[in-house]
Amino acid sequence: MSQPTPILHHFDQSPFSEKIRIIFGFKKLAWNSVRISRIMPRPDLVPMTGGYRRTPTMQIGSDIYCDTQIIIRELERRYPTPTLFPAGNAGMPWALGMWTDRPFFQNTVSLVFGFIGDKVPRDFIEDREKLRGGKFDVAAMTAALPQMRDQFRANVDWIEAQLGDGRPWLFGEFSLADVSAYMNVWYARQSLATMDEIMKSFPARCGMGGARPHHRPRYAHRDVVGRRARDRGEGAAAVACVRRPHGPERSQARRRRCRDAG
Repeated sequence: MSQPTPILHHFDQSPFSEKIRIIFGFKKLAWNSVRISRIMPRPDLVPMTGGYRRTPTMQIGSDIYCDTQIIIRELERRYPTPTLFPAGNAGMPWALGMWTDRPFFQNTVSLVFGFIGDKVPRDFIEDREKLRGGKFDVAAMTAALPQMRDQFRANVDWIEAQLGDGRPWLFGEFSLADVSAYMNVWYARQSLATMDEIMKSFPARCGMGGARPHHRPRYAHRDVVGRRARDRGEGAAAVACVRRPHGPERSQARRRRCRDAG
C-alpha cells in the first residue's frame, strides 16, 4: 500500500524548511506545500501542532511531525533509499548539525539582521521576542556586524577546508552533513543582496559553491495550495490549510511527535 504524500507547512525564507525541501529532492519525493505566514498568528496550523510554532511542520496522513530532526528521522525511516547516512557516516552528520543549527545559525541570524538594521518590521521583531522569550535586539546585531562578518567567514572556511581536496561532498558521498552545511550559506545569500560583498573574498567552492546539491532546483514540489491561491488572485504568500483530521484520525493526530527545539 502506498504511503500518503507528505505535506510540508513552511514559508519560503525559512532555512530549516530549506533543509527539508532539499531532502525531499534528494529522495525524489513528491510532496504537497502549505505556505504559512512568517510570523504569528497561524490559526490553521497551531491547533494541529498542539501549540508548537516553529517552522517547518510535516504532516503525513493524520500524523504531525514537529522539529527538523524529528522530520528528518521520519523521512529516513519511511524512505530509506537513497540514504542521508552513507556507510560509515551514521553519527557525524547529526553532530555537525548541532554546530550548523545553533552557533553557526545564530551567527548567520545576527549577520542578516545586522545588515538589514532598522528595516526589520516591528511586527517581526515582536513575534521573535515572543518566540525567544527575550529581546530581539537588532541594534545590538548592527553594532556587532564586523564581528559577525568575521565569524561567518570562519564558519564557512571550515566547510571550505573539508572540501579543499576537490571532493564533491563533505564525507565523500552526499549526506545530511551537506544539507546542514549548506543551510546557513543559503539563508545568508537569499536574505541579503549585499551578501556578494562578503562572499566574493571566499574561494569559488566555499560554502558548497561548487557542490550544491544538483537536484535542488528540480525537486518534486507539488505546490497545490500555492497554485490554488494564485488562481484566486491571493498571491504566493497566501496562507492555506489542509483538511483537518476528524474522528479516528483526530485521535491519532493527538499522538504528535513534537518537541521544543528549533
